[in-house]
Amino acid sequence: MAPGHARPAEQQVRVDPEKSVVVLEENRRADRPEREDGGAKVRPFATGLVGLTRYALEADSEVRFMVSAGGGVKIFPVPHLGVRLDGRVFATFLDASASTVLCSGGCVARLRVSVAWQAEFTAGLVVRLRGSRRAPRFAIVDYKTNWLGTPGEDLSAWHYRPAAVAAEMERAHYLLQALLYTVALHRFLRWRVPAYDPERHLAGVLYLFLRGMVGDATPVVDGAPCGVFSWQPPARLVTALSDVLDGGGAP
Repeated sequence: MAPGHARPAEQQVRVDPEKSVVVLEENRRADRPEREDGGAKVRPFATGLVGLTRYALEADSEVRFMVSAGGGVKIFPVPHLGVRLDGRVFATFLDASASTVLCSGGCVARLRVSVAWQAEFTAGLVVRLRGSRRAPRFAIVDYKTNWLGTPGEDLSAWHYRPAAVAAEMERAHYLLQALLYTVALHRFLRWRVPAYDPERHLAGVLYLFLRGMVGDATPVVDGAPCGVFSWQPPARLVTALSDVLDGGGAP
């Protein structure tokens, strides 16, 4: 579907949206591949990362060595709806110095390291549904709280009609964001899902503008609910961008 057109609500939430996977899980995770029968109700996982980060201070802007470790759990009280909790600790190594003290019995080496510690905790909903022939499909669901009303006017669902939401997606460059999210999801699924096929497993993106969604009373304009934007980037575009990010190599 081309950008700017929303699909009906019953066609939009058909898949396994997991926003935090796209944002966080390009790092290899230590849990096992998902089973097609849905897996356990409680599923712990671990994460790890080794890399470089740009650490900028007023008088210093350099690349520093960084490591990260963390873990979390997915809890599914019901088969198709769950909660995902994720916690991580990041250590950025700023400066290190070593000194050696000589003595009659040998020598003693002292190493001093300055480390900047950061912690990150996230929580989100996981929706897990099936595609055709029990093949799992995956989508990205993001939510926004953008104010689309005009000054001095009461906000209503009409401010979040499909045309207004599509215009906001373009103005805020959310289409580019959605495409990058999809590429990250593609790169994650290609090693995690057996016989992965982006045409079959990628189910697009949903952007939910919460201020325009009022439950059962949400107006529907031309078959699309207010406050909801959906788009399925072409699989060829996703794989091509992934190749570019790989430096032209194979995905």
